[in-house]
Amino acid sequence: MSTINLSDKEQQLLIALLEEEIPELRDEIFHTDDHEYREGLKEKEDAIKELLKRLQENTAG
Repeated sequence: MSTINLSDKEQQLLIALLEEEIPELRDEIFHTDDHEYREGLKEKEDAIKELLKRLQENTAG
């Protein structure tokens, strides 16, 4: 497992970027007809949500 050290400012920026990405992904998922591509986008969304959760927990703690 890799570790990366982020300043508070960098962490807040990363959180903001991830939060912005989720609605864009949802829109792309909604408009995609290709089942395999849609599933890949859903997996990406899940990974972003998990990463966002971990970053937010780290900020709170």
